[in-house]
Amino acid sequence: MESYTNVYIGLVDILGFSNISKNLDRLGDKPSTAIISRMLDFLGRLVHRSKNSNISWIRLQDGYLCYSHENNIDYLEDIIRDCCYLISMALTQTIPLRCAITQGDIKIGNPPDGGISVFGYGFENLVKLEKALTWMGGFLYIPNLNDPEKTLKKLIKTTHLVIEQKASKEDQHFTVPFKKGGELKIKFNNNNSWFLNWHKLLHSSEADVKKQIEGWFSAFPIGSLKKDEKLEEEIKEKQKNSIEFANYCRQLYNAANLMYHSEIDKGIDIGKINDHR
Repeated sequence: MESYTNVYIGLVDILGFSNISKNLDRLGDKPSTAIISRMLDFLGRLVHRSKNSNISWIRLQDGYLCYSHENNIDYLEDIIRDCCYLISMALTQTIPLRCAITQGDIKIGNPPDGGISVFGYGFENLVKLEKALTWMGGFLYIPNLNDPEKTLKKLIKTTHLVIEQKASKEDQHFTVPFKKGGELKIKFNNNNSWFLNWHKLLHSSEADVKKQIEGWFSAFPIGSLKKDEKLEEEIKEKQKNSIEFANYCRQLYNAANLMYHSEIDKGIDIGKINDHR
């Protein structure tokens, strides 16, 4: 059995997978299996591009678990970059992904009857966190962050791969995507919680963002023969939350880019303003 203490762990899976599977069953076993296999195979190819020997990926049901082998903040950066890539590239193939990253203990074993078993306090919290998200996107929760090299600050201020929570809803312009109620008993704030800017890799226009997200594969198109108003509303809510966040990220990028070029036009040393871009 492998055991890791206080490492960085992430979970990525297909948003709405149980409903996709259930509704594809109406098509019969063969087409249902073919469609699901295509989605999972594509996700597997994205995962296998990761070349970091300090991070492992394991297939779990409709998604993947990743974890660092050591408590090293640089490995957290690698996990964030990989997860942003997965979310954005999967969307180009109409596959909506949901991701959570946290820090904690994890144990991985191989039961006698085959397969992989994963457990540990950190993993249990990760699953609860990921399942509570009501959007296509990623969430980072590090309750006791130790970041002497300011790696996370760099990701926020320089690369914009991580988005901070704002103090007020008026400043944030997107809905914090958690299900009401549920098992989460965590107080989130801008010192322990952040969002993954998957949209940075796409740079889509507002119209393209809306088209991509509203076109993601749910196997339950609005207006299908079998009406399920509750499910339709859930899909609409997740899409709305995802569109709001993507547009917020796009606006941040445009503002930073405008500032960057404005300072160049003034003849100011761009090295002094790179932190804002």
